[in-house]
Amino acid sequence: MEELCEPLCIMHKGKPVVHGSLKEIKRAFGKKNLLIHADFDLESLKSFHGVIKAKLTMEGILLQIEGEKVAENILKEIVGKGFIRKFALEEPSLNDIFIEKVGDSYE
Repeated sequence: MEELCEPLCIMHKGKPVVHGSLKEIKRAFGKKNLLIHADFDLESLKSFHGVIKAKLTMEGILLQIEGEKVAENILKEIVGKGFIRKFALEEPSLNDIFIEKVGDSYE
């Protein structure tokens, strides 16, 4: 669906809060999602510098982080602790940006 939204404008209470191309909006948002699946405990990453939100999953952890540098630092921290099955840095979804800018209590 996101590829159909170009250019776009996110509004809150009748006022634009974000506008531009999807690429521009994602770049300006600044936050990234980092998904890690590993065979060792990842709970300590919840308090890692640059981690905004963290959610433990059955396979590992999903982190919202401040940017790519934080992902690099996390990788340096966990290398050597055990087997890492997945380490994926992803752009935030349009839904992530919408919820952050408008809130999940939209009317």
